[in-house]
Amino acid sequence: MENQIPSLGKLFSRDIIIRNTIGMVLGPLIFFFTVRMMDSTTMFFLPYITLPITAIGIFVFIFRYFTVASTFRDGITVKGKVEHIEKIITRRKKGSRRTSHYANISYSLSGEPHQSRIKLPGDPTFYGISDNQEIDLVLKEEKPKNAFIKHIYLD
Repeated sequence: MENQIPSLGKLFSRDIIIRNTIGMVLGPLIFFFTVRMMDSTTMFFLPYITLPITAIGIFVFIFRYFTVASTFRDGITVKGKVEHIEKIITRRKKGSRRTSHYANISYSLSGEPHQSRIKLPGDPTFYGISDNQEIDLVLKEEKPKNAFIKHIYLD
Protein backbone atom coordinates (compact mmCIF):
# COMPACT_ATOMS: atom_id res chain seq x y z
CA MET A 1 0.00 0.00 0.00
CA GLU A 2 1.33 3.40 -0.97
CA ASN A 3 1.55 6.09 1.70
CA GLN A 4 -1.03 8.85 1.61
CA ILE A 5 0.05 12.37 0.55
CA PRO A 6 -1.81 15.43 1.88
CA SER A 7 -3.96 17.28 -0.63
CA LEU A 8 -3.10 20.80 -1.74
CA GLY A 9 -6.13 22.12 0.17
CA LYS A 10 -4.95 20.47 3.39
CA LEU A 11 -1.47 21.86 2.85
CA PHE A 12 -2.86 25.36 2.31
CA SER A 13 -4.94 25.23 5.48
CA ARG A 14 -2.41 23.42 7.69
CA ASP A 15 1.07 24.42 6.48
CA ILE A 16 2.05 28.00 7.29
CA ILE A 17 4.93 28.10 4.77
CA ILE A 18 2.69 26.97 1.89
CA ARG A 19 0.03 29.54 2.84
CA ASN A 20 2.57 32.37 3.01
CA THR A 21 4.22 31.47 -0.30
CA ILE A 22 0.88 31.49 -2.09
CA GLY A 23 0.36 35.01 -0.72
CA MET A 24 3.88 35.87 -1.83
CA VAL A 25 3.03 34.77 -5.38
CA LEU A 26 -0.44 36.28 -5.70
CA GLY A 27 0.05 39.53 -3.77
CA PRO A 28 2.67 41.13 -6.05
CA LEU A 29 0.81 39.96 -9.17
CA ILE A 30 -2.46 41.50 -8.02
CA PHE A 31 -0.64 44.70 -7.07
CA PHE A 32 1.15 44.83 -10.43
CA PHE A 33 -2.01 44.38 -12.52
CA THR A 34 -4.01 46.80 -10.38
CA VAL A 35 -1.40 49.56 -10.76
CA ARG A 36 -1.01 48.82 -14.48
CA MET A 37 -4.75 49.22 -15.01
CA MET A 38 -4.83 52.54 -13.18
CA ASP A 39 -1.75 54.22 -14.68
CA SER A 40 0.49 52.37 -17.10
CA THR A 41 2.97 55.17 -17.87
CA THR A 42 4.54 56.06 -14.52
CA MET A 43 5.27 52.57 -13.18
CA PHE A 44 7.84 51.27 -15.65
CA PHE A 45 10.00 49.84 -12.82
CA LEU A 46 7.17 47.82 -11.25
CA PRO A 47 7.97 44.50 -13.00
CA TYR A 48 11.52 44.68 -11.62
CA ILE A 49 10.08 44.66 -8.10
CA THR A 50 7.08 42.32 -8.36
CA LEU A 51 8.46 39.61 -10.63
CA PRO A 52 11.45 38.64 -8.42
CA ILE A 53 9.18 38.42 -5.36
CA THR A 54 6.75 36.24 -7.30
CA ALA A 55 9.58 34.04 -8.62
CA ILE A 56 11.00 33.53 -5.12
CA GLY A 57 7.51 32.66 -3.86
CA ILE A 58 7.03 30.09 -6.63
CA PHE A 59 10.43 28.53 -5.91
CA VAL A 60 9.80 28.28 -2.14
CA PHE A 61 6.28 26.90 -2.74
CA ILE A 62 7.55 24.16 -5.07
CA PHE A 63 10.42 23.28 -2.72
CA ARG A 64 8.13 23.07 0.33
CA TYR A 65 5.43 21.11 -1.52
CA PHE A 66 7.91 18.50 -2.74
CA THR A 67 9.54 18.30 0.71
CA VAL A 68 6.22 17.57 2.40
CA ALA A 69 4.97 15.26 -0.38
CA SER A 70 8.18 13.22 -0.52
CA THR A 71 8.29 12.92 3.27
CA PHE A 72 4.75 11.54 3.35
CA ARG A 73 5.30 9.34 0.28
CA ASP A 74 8.72 7.90 1.14
CA GLY A 75 8.88 8.46 4.89
CA ILE A 76 8.18 6.25 7.84
CA THR A 77 5.77 6.65 10.73
CA VAL A 78 7.20 6.70 14.24
CA LYS A 79 5.58 7.23 17.62
CA GLY A 80 6.42 10.44 19.41
CA LYS A 81 5.49 12.00 22.71
CA VAL A 82 4.41 15.61 23.13
CA GLU A 83 6.60 16.78 25.97
CA HIS A 84 5.27 20.31 26.20
CA ILE A 85 3.08 22.75 24.29
CA GLU A 86 4.27 26.35 24.15
CA LYS A 87 1.96 29.28 23.64
CA ILE A 88 3.72 32.45 22.53
CA ILE A 89 1.80 35.72 22.38
CA THR A 90 3.34 38.51 20.34
CA ARG A 91 1.93 41.95 20.98
CA ARG A 92 1.86 44.38 18.09
CA LYS A 93 1.26 48.07 17.77
CA LYS A 94 -2.32 49.30 18.06
CA GLY A 95 -3.19 46.64 20.65
CA SER A 96 -3.38 43.63 18.36
CA ARG A 97 -1.65 40.38 19.15
CA ARG A 98 -0.68 37.13 17.48
CA THR A 99 -0.68 33.76 19.19
CA SER A 100 1.63 30.96 18.07
CA HIS A 101 1.64 27.39 19.35
CA TYR A 102 4.63 25.02 19.31
CA ALA A 103 4.77 21.34 20.24
CA ASN A 104 8.01 20.04 21.71
CA ILE A 105 8.10 16.39 20.71
CA SER A 106 10.52 13.61 21.59
CA TYR A 107 10.85 10.40 19.58
CA SER A 108 13.42 7.77 18.80
CA LEU A 109 14.58 6.47 15.46
CA SER A 110 16.78 3.38 15.26
CA GLY A 111 17.33 3.58 19.00
CA GLU A 112 18.62 7.15 18.83
CA PRO A 113 16.59 9.80 20.69
CA HIS A 114 15.51 12.95 18.87
CA GLN A 115 13.62 16.08 19.82
CA SER A 116 11.78 18.45 17.55
CA ARG A 117 9.91 21.72 18.01
CA ILE A 118 7.02 21.87 15.55
CA LYS A 119 4.92 24.96 14.95
CA LEU A 120 1.24 24.12 15.00
CA PRO A 121 -1.14 25.74 12.50
CA GLY A 122 -3.54 26.76 15.25
CA ASP A 123 -4.79 25.99 18.73
CA PRO A 124 -3.57 22.53 19.78
CA THR A 125 -6.94 21.61 21.30
CA PHE A 126 -8.52 22.04 17.85
CA TYR A 127 -6.13 19.39 16.50
CA GLY A 128 -6.44 17.14 19.56
CA ILE A 129 -2.89 17.66 20.77
CA SER A 130 -2.07 17.92 24.46
CA ASP A 131 0.89 17.51 26.81
CA ASN A 132 2.18 13.96 27.42
CA GLN A 133 0.22 12.58 24.47
CA GLU A 134 1.55 9.96 22.05
CA ILE A 135 1.26 10.96 18.40
CA ASP A 136 2.31 9.61 15.02
CA LEU A 137 5.09 11.45 13.22
CA VAL A 138 6.07 11.10 9.57
CA LEU A 139 9.74 11.59 8.73
CA LYS A 140 12.52 10.37 6.50
CA GLU A 141 15.24 8.27 8.06
CA GLU A 142 17.97 10.37 6.46
CA LYS A 143 16.42 13.62 7.82
CA PRO A 144 15.03 12.75 11.26
CA LYS A 145 14.74 16.39 12.39
CA ASN A 146 12.25 17.19 9.59
CA ALA A 147 9.17 15.56 11.16
CA PHE A 148 5.48 16.23 10.50
CA ILE A 149 2.56 15.40 12.78
CA LYS A 150 0.63 12.88 10.71
CA HIS A 151 -2.95 13.57 11.75
CA ILE A 152 -2.63 17.33 11.23
CA TYR A 153 -1.91 16.84 7.53
CA LEU A 154 -4.08 13.81 6.79
CA ASP A 155 -7.22 14.07 8.97
